[in-house]
Amino acid sequence: MTDWESPTKQDFHRLIKLDGFLEDKFLPLIQQDVLRKAFISLTELLQYENTHNSKGLPLHAFPVLNRPLVQVLIRWIRCIQLKKPNDLKALLNQSREDALRFIMYWQLCVVDPRKASLIAFQQLEEGITNFPGLEIYKALLASKAAIPIIAPEKILKIKEDVVYTSGSNKLRGWKRFFIKQDANDEEKQVIQLYQRWWGNGNRHIHPLLLWLQREAVAEFEGSPVAGREEDTPYDYDHICPSNHWGDWTGAGGNTDSLLQFVEKNDDGKGHVYVGNSIGNLRVWDSSKNRSDGKVALCEKLKLDDQSEGRNELLKQSAIDPLQIEGWRACSSGERSWNKVRALAFQKVVEQRAFSLYERYYNELRFSEWHENERGALQTFNYLQLFK
Repeated sequence: MTDWESPTKQDFHRLIKLDGFLEDKFLPLIQQDVLRKAFISLTELLQYENTHNSKGLPLHAFPVLNRPLVQVLIRWIRCIQLKKPNDLKALLNQSREDALRFIMYWQLCVVDPRKASLIAFQQLEEGITNFPGLEIYKALLASKAAIPIIAPEKILKIKEDVVYTSGSNKLRGWKRFFIKQDANDEEKQVIQLYQRWWGNGNRHIHPLLLWLQREAVAEFEGSPVAGREEDTPYDYDHICPSNHWGDWTGAGGNTDSLLQFVEKNDDGKGHVYVGNSIGNLRVWDSSKNRSDGKVALCEKLKLDDQSEGRNELLKQSAIDPLQIEGWRACSSGERSWNKVRALAFQKVVEQRAFSLYERYYNELRFSEWHENERGALQTFNYLQLFK
């Protein structure tokens, strides 16, 4: 078959000629409407709800789930429909946490979705009911269709310099993720994982924020399936506006340009890697974003406001109140930069990027997949790392 995800007319004709495929496999799906019911069950299982499914996906996150992943989830539901249709809802609920953990793992760590889908299907034998998240995870690693998830503490122990900068007075670019020839496998895995988390520095689209900010995203109006243009109800908003740190040539002989504080031998784009990191992005209501997109972040985040309104705004933006001083330090000056402000910008972006990863790992309880670490990992004060 040329494309097993989207068979051509010729491929489909080959399928329906297989003994029993049309009568036993395909027609019952259409006639009994079981696929529609499977999709409805999947939506009900995964959808965020503050009281009974606080780790779920807001509806706006559903369109970013790729087709190979959805096929795995529907296959699992079909296994239950065939084996224990009367217990479908109860059995799905038993696996809700592991299914959500697997979905969010896939979003970050699967490097070959088609291959990963095929491998996962091999773990979903007919008659299975509980979602085999750990088994699929191990199979994906063995097949190299995905990379391992790594505990925050272990990342720091193995390769702390990909997380934060020390001893440098310049903004770092691609060399943060440079793999040395003598790097061991664990170091390579950490670099590859954290590069994917950080965002590679060349795009400002971070779909994982839809889950990290799920409580706020669930309140967004507009259609979840709107296009990525004017109809989209949300934007990926740079917390420190890109207008302030983009390729601004500065004024007064370029002395106040951010480009003066970038490592020249590190591709000269350290400001882009910092500015487009997940640490400097939030998902935000598109109408609000377009009205305050260029406003200095101190004003945008109401950092000088001591009211509960500020704390709620920070919570909606997935910003830890402990980071307030860091954001304030890189706020003033708009497009005028000095070394102190530039390094403060890098530091607070590194802080938030790591704290978001720590939330991602701990809230989804990935330690359940690491038997030797189960129950041993604890949240720590990450700010101590960035003094």
